[in-house]
Amino acid sequence: MGDVVNLNHYRKRKERLEGERRAAERRAKAGRSKTERELARNESERRRSDLDGKRIDGTTPGDDSA
Repeated sequence: MGDVVNLNHYRKRKERLEGERRAAERRAKAGRSKTERELARNESERRRSDLDGKRIDGTTPGDDSA
């Protein structure tokens, strides 16, 4: 026979690990200066704009009229 596994322990461990990962992301994000946050935001907006500009069908994301 196989080993008995308590699924509640597994679920709680998984949630705890996910919470720790999320907390680490938030600490890293909050630990940046205002200038660093603005640079990261501008970079992501620039990348999104560049990608949207290369769309073949000419629609914008969220445009359901196509």
